[in-house]
Amino acid sequence: MHSHVTRGNPATELVIGQDRGRTVLAIRGDLDMATVTDVRELILRAMTHVTGPIFVDLSDVTSCDAEGLAVLIHVRRRARLLGLAFSLVSPPDQMRQIMQSTGLWRPFVILTAIPGTAIPGTAIRRKASIHKASIPVPGADLNSGQPAA
Repeated sequence: MHSHVTRGNPATELVIGQDRGRTVLAIRGDLDMATVTDVRELILRAMTHVTGPIFVDLSDVTSCDAEGLAVLIHVRRRARLLGLAFSLVSPPDQMRQIMQSTGLWRPFVILTAIPGTAIPGTAIRRKASIHKASIPVPGADLNSGQPAA
């Protein structure tokens, strides 16, 4: 499934896939004040349909501000309340450095690849089966993966 976050930044999207009982949530583009509300909403909706571990692939995040980090903390807490394993995969160097210098990395499991494969998060996402239209996104055409006209 390709879900475009269209209200803040049309270049930001959340790609949701399943692979051997694991859910991969890949964020592409900016994770900042302009996109966090929509990204948080989409991730929380996706989490209601998940029973296995969740991997948030950050390898294609182009920028992340304090509000973007706050979203990750929020969804990690929700996953914990739901009894779901939650890991961050391949955060960009800038994001990793900020998390380390502020201590925000402590509550997270941070991986360079999804367990069970030597493939980095970006590649495993391409192999994940994509389920279209299971999470509606306001302002997006889920059949084409493009913003609605």
